[in-house]
Amino acid sequence: MDVYFCFSDDAGSYERNRTSRFVRAHPYFIRSAVLLKASDWIWMRDKYKKLYSVYPLPAGKELKWSYIWSIIQHRRRGEEIPPGKPYSPFAHLSEEQLLDFVRDSLKLLSKVDHCCVIYTVTDNGLPSTGQISKKNIYRMHIQDLMQKVEYELEPLSGLAVVFLDPMGDSTADRIIRDAYADFYKGDTFVAEYRHIKDSLAYEFSHQSFGIRLADYAAGIFNGLLRGFSISTEFFKELIWPVLRKDSTKGDPFGYGIIEVPKRESVRHKIRQIVKDAMGLEFD
Repeated sequence: MDVYFCFSDDAGSYERNRTSRFVRAHPYFIRSAVLLKASDWIWMRDKYKKLYSVYPLPAGKELKWSYIWSIIQHRRRGEEIPPGKPYSPFAHLSEEQLLDFVRDSLKLLSKVDHCCVIYTVTDNGLPSTGQISKKNIYRMHIQDLMQKVEYELEPLSGLAVVFLDPMGDSTADRIIRDAYADFYKGDTFVAEYRHIKDSLAYEFSHQSFGIRLADYAAGIFNGLLRGFSISTEFFKELIWPVLRKDSTKGDPFGYGIIEVPKRESVRHKIRQIVKDAMGLEFD
C-alpha cells in the first residue's frame, strides 16, 4: 500500500452573519488540498529547497501567496514596504521573482507520478448559502475533503495522512479536528474510511513546504474567482492540469471543486467563472 500526504490550507473567511462590507472583503471561503505520494514528497522537498536558495529567498522565512499581493499593492501605490510586516523580508525581490518562485514551485506538482488538487468553496455572497454556523461550515468543508481523498485513493489502494495548517484560532482548530474524528467513526456517505489515517495532523506552514503549496493553490483559486488576471493565469497553467476531475468528461465539479453547502446556484456561478477563465466547455 502506497502512502500519500494530503496538505490542506484555507483562503478567505466566513461568518454566519455577513455584512455587505464583509462579503466585499471576503467573497469566498476556500479550503484547498494537495494530495501526493510520500515518495514523491521526498523528491519535491529537495527540489523546493534548491528553488528557495536560487531566487534567493531569506532562509527560514515563509513566502505566503498573500504576502506577494501585499508587496505588489505597496509598490503600485508608490509606497515603501513597511518594516516589521510579515512580508518585509521579501521586499528585496521583484514582483517577477516572487511570482516566478511560486510558478516554479507549483510546476513540481505535474512532474510526479500521482498528484491532485481538490477545492471546497463557500460563496459568501449568494443568499442560497444561508446563515449556517461557522462550526458547521468548517465541518462540512473537512467532510467533503475527506470524502474526495477517500474516493481518489480507493482504486489506488493508498493510505493518506492529512496535514492542515492551524487557522490561528484554537476553537476552529478543535472543531475541525473533532469533526474529522466524528466523520471517521461514521459518515452518512462513506461506509468506512479505509484510505485515510484515523487522525489528522496540524503542522506549521513555515516548517512545511507541502502546506505552502496548499496555500498557493488556495490563494490562486480565490484570486481566479475574484477575477484577478495573474491568479487566472496561474490556475490555467499550473492547477488545472492536476485538478481532480471526472475521468470521462474532464469535469472538476463534484470531483475537484465542491461547493459548500451543496447549492445548484453556487455550482452554476463557480462553474461559469471557471469555464470563462479556461475557455472550455463541459456539461
